[in-house]
Amino acid sequence: MANSSPFNSKLVSELGGSSIRDMFKRASGKTQSEVADMSLGAPYGSPPKSFSRTLVKLVKSNPSHSYMDNSGYYRIREVIAESLKANQLMPENLSAENVIVCAGSSGGLNCVLKSILNPGDEVLVLAPYFPDFGAYVENHGGMSIFVKLPAPEFDPDVEILARFLSPRTKALIINTPNNPTGKVYSGDQIVKIHKWLAEAAKEVGHPIYLISDETYRDIVFPDSGKEFVSSVRDYPDSVMVYSFSKSANVPGERIGYVVINPGMDQRKTLSELVSLSQRKLGFTNAPALMQNMVPELLKIRPDVGDYQKKRDLISEALTKARYVFNLPEGAFYFFVKYPMAEGQFLKLAQEKGLFVVPGRAFGENDYFRIAFSRGIETVRLAARILKELGE
Repeated sequence: MANSSPFNSKLVSELGGSSIRDMFKRASGKTQSEVADMSLGAPYGSPPKSFSRTLVKLVKSNPSHSYMDNSGYYRIREVIAESLKANQLMPENLSAENVIVCAGSSGGLNCVLKSILNPGDEVLVLAPYFPDFGAYVENHGGMSIFVKLPAPEFDPDVEILARFLSPRTKALIINTPNNPTGKVYSGDQIVKIHKWLAEAAKEVGHPIYLISDETYRDIVFPDSGKEFVSSVRDYPDSVMVYSFSKSANVPGERIGYVVINPGMDQRKTLSELVSLSQRKLGFTNAPALMQNMVPELLKIRPDVGDYQKKRDLISEALTKARYVFNLPEGAFYFFVKYPMAEGQFLKLAQEKGLFVVPGRAFGENDYFRIAFSRGIETVRLAARILKELGE
């Protein structure tokens, strides 16, 4: 029987298909004092008062709200470039020409993929992965090739990556600190990825772009023994995507940037394409007001100590109840193995008021994700329910 819907049938079938948002909606319908909603990966509370003070001062100065170059204000791109060089995240020859201010990391990723993909091109995605990566690749005619990493460590493995290499491989997306596992890739692991990509590019006869989603780079726990290492700095055919959502607690403002490695042979062309993609995809440019706030946003750092306190509360409960998990090294997520059948666990959890996200949303059926970025009382309630469920 022919489809009678006037809408895109594939999109209609996927409405409500985000497990993260689905759990968030279910939790939103409950009395909040009785609910531990650990589904949505968003910082708790408001940005620091310095943000509001600067915003008020900026608005009173009557800034321009008109169009600008699709790449963003040049002076703001200069500020971003200088900040990245000062923090040794990019080479010293980085300039504003290689920076594009965008509507968050999601907007940036879509613009990058729009710029590099032809129909049928393949993008390697390490699993577990942020669920929307696959949709972003498909948006632009590409095919997501999910590379499942071995549990429970979920370390990147170039030998496994090599099994998925094909003449159509165009890019690799990595995300460290990782959502959903909390894994922080070490410098040695990054170097191995670089070496493999260089060899793989020679094998297939064209560049393989490394796209690094660095949304959580400012949240690394001191007791992990890890430091954030950007995978972009030392690999020429690479692109950095960043958002201020998590670091400055402004996820609703949709402000971030894309950086093209200045060592890339086609850096000028790719920078122009990413900028053009903003217009072609309908973003046009990042919000003017938030662009003007970037100098302030660059000063803000998340309270890692607060996140660590919440992490430790959940860790203690999981340990006492003998769950299988790894202590997060960064970001604000636990990725935990179900102590019983998925359906049974999720049903019991929701009955008790705990909302978590099934691991199948991230490409790993045996696990579930806990976002411990909520308020402290919510985290305490979640810890208590998790302990009860595991006993």
